[in-house]
Amino acid sequence: MKKILKQLVLNVLYVLHPILPDRKGIAILMYHAVDSSGWEFSITPEMFERQMRYLRDNKYTFLSLGQVVDMTDGKLPIPAKAVVVTFDDGYMSVATDAAPIAERYAIPVVLFIHTDQSQKELGNNLSLLDWEEIKKLRQEGFTIESHSHTHPNLKKLSREQIETDLKAVEETFLQNIGNKPKFFAYPGGKYSIEAVGSLRSSGYRGAFTINRGRVMVGDDPFQLKRNGMGRDTSWIEFLVRVSPANDLYERIVNFIK
Repeated sequence: MKKILKQLVLNVLYVLHPILPDRKGIAILMYHAVDSSGWEFSITPEMFERQMRYLRDNKYTFLSLGQVVDMTDGKLPIPAKAVVVTFDDGYMSVATDAAPIAERYAIPVVLFIHTDQSQKELGNNLSLLDWEEIKKLRQEGFTIESHSHTHPNLKKLSREQIETDLKAVEETFLQNIGNKPKFFAYPGGKYSIEAVGSLRSSGYRGAFTINRGRVMVGDDPFQLKRNGMGRDTSWIEFLVRVSPANDLYERIVNFIK
């Protein structure tokens, strides 16, 4: 019943979205793997290509993470149809399946990686990229940013433990790609006041959650929303997520909850 209601609401919002008032916002899309594994956070190559082709054909503006933060601060205006494509964890399929599609449509991609490259906290057996493959993606135009060192639940860590993890990230980045990360994606979307404080004091410019919706002027740069794409994401939900209807959909979902 919930699935039927969800699809009904999504269809109605998509039909209405051209006449909805458009308070300018940024749709940040979050992916993990592009494959046919059936994992809940995977999306098939066919669907990923359909989505990327839609964004390019419909003239979306692709932003850097620096531009996103500057727009939340009001330093830059948010353009119509603003979008960012991000990946978490660093699965092999990012290189083998996602990258060729992104290159085909000239779409910039941000990859958030946990630098110990362990599968211990991931809950799956999908292959991860090694540093040589990550460096190759960077050479091809990917932006590489931090997803922590050990992929921990940051809510369970002390300030000292968080800062130890961030220090390991910094050292690993400097050793492998020669620069410090400036942006962070919270592992599993879990974070705390201590985590935000540690990121600020470590020189990060912003951090990304898994809370859905579009990013707006005035949003906290360390609690930026993203819209997860996975196995159960329908085509109509994707269309709503990259439109002004995203905001109304989230209000409806929260009201129903």
